[in-house]
Amino acid sequence: RAGTEGRPRGPPYQSNNRTRQGSAEAASAALPCLEGTYSNAVGLGSSDECTDCPEGSFCSTGSTEHTPCSPGTVQPATAADSCDKCAAGTYVGGSGETACVECPGGSFCELGASAALPCEMGTYSNVEGLGSSDQCTSDAGRAGNACGSRGSPPR
Repeated sequence: RAGTEGRPRGPPYQSNNRTRQGSAEAASAALPCLEGTYSNAVGLGSSDECTDCPEGSFCSTGSTEHTPCSPGTVQPATAADSCDKCAAGTYVGGSGETACVECPGGSFCELGASAALPCEMGTYSNVEGLGSSDQCTSDAGRAGNACGSRGSPPR
């Protein structure tokens, strides 16, 4: 037929403010931000409008704000969807941190530690980065030596 070039085939278009099912315009709810991003804006049209989570925090799908990593966990990267536990031998005491610190001598730090724990009474260590209390050295049986307070070297 003449004059039909460029027109879609099928039922005639109806101008009743309906859109095709599955299109972004037909979405009944706002599009959520993807994991690793967030936004508190209403009615986002695209996930490109979301902001990457900053270092030291994470964002799950649909986040309206970033969540700081809890003590014992860190996130050095941006746009993360989770925080990582500190490795054994390290710890971090604050929230929103990007790096764990080495456990000091006289103490140990287990996986995900938020604080260094002193070696148990009767044990010690001047080595940094211990990952368990088993790595603290017992001084029992050495004549003339006795460990004083927790984590202190023999006298």
